[in-house]
Amino acid sequence: MVSECLDEVGTFKQQTVAAIQSIEQGIEQNAAGQQERLTEELNAVNEATEVQLADVVRRVGGQELRVSGLFNDIVDAKKNLTEKAAALDKSIENLKTQDLPQLVQQVQSELERKQGHASA
Repeated sequence: MVSECLDEVGTFKQQTVAAIQSIEQGIEQNAAGQQERLTEELNAVNEATEVQLADVVRRVGGQELRVSGLFNDIVDAKKNLTEKAAALDKSIENLKTQDLPQLVQQVQSELERKQGHASA
């Protein structure tokens, strides 16, 4: 009877060890499957992120080009306005130094001529 009990305990022990090994294998396979699935999901998220990042970089690059173009337009407009202002300053200076005295001289001559006709 003791021998039978020991045999049953031995058999139960073997079955328990086999069951534990089977459970461990199942856990390892499940973990490997989950790890593979999680790796696939992570790769998909990474790919989507890279696509989104590339899109953002492309859009930002486009904005940079537009801003750069606008900046260049502003620089060109400022240069153009500076040149026009310099030309206007030169014209005003010419009026003051050359044209205005000549015009004053002509007006004075005309007045003297008219006064001479009026006196005569």
